[in-house]
Amino acid sequence: MSPPLYHLAYRSTACPELDADGLLRILEHARVKNNRLQITGLLLVNDRQIIQFLEGPVEAVQAVYAAIEADSRHQDVTLLTAGPLTCREFPDWAMGLTGQPPLTGLIPPGLVDASRQNYLLVRVGNFRSATTALVAQFLGPAQWLP
Repeated sequence: MSPPLYHLAYRSTACPELDADGLLRILEHARVKNNRLQITGLLLVNDRQIIQFLEGPVEAVQAVYAAIEADSRHQDVTLLTAGPLTCREFPDWAMGLTGQPPLTGLIPPGLVDASRQNYLLVRVGNFRSATTALVAQFLGPAQWLP
């Protein structure tokens, strides 16, 4: 039997020293770790602003969030929502990026450029209304809603 699902979303600001290469290194490490922990979700980055959705077993999600709160590469970490989840909103671990000029043309496997693909648009029907509202607030509704 699978453990109960839990979700959370947070917002933070990346430290000024975190460049595109540093972000890619973090993403590569996180994808391996999250796969092992059965965590899925979505990371959106716009300039230095970050919003991330995590979902999976409660202990794993809370442990990852605690590590993020303690990580000096994140500033002003704010929990936006958290609680039990009946089914995953992001069944495939994907990373969405917007407003990252250094990454233009450099989208490694598993990394989604949300500004140029319909990644979010085709999934909006799977989102809870709270998730839709948070993404729209972060990206602006014109970028991804029909």
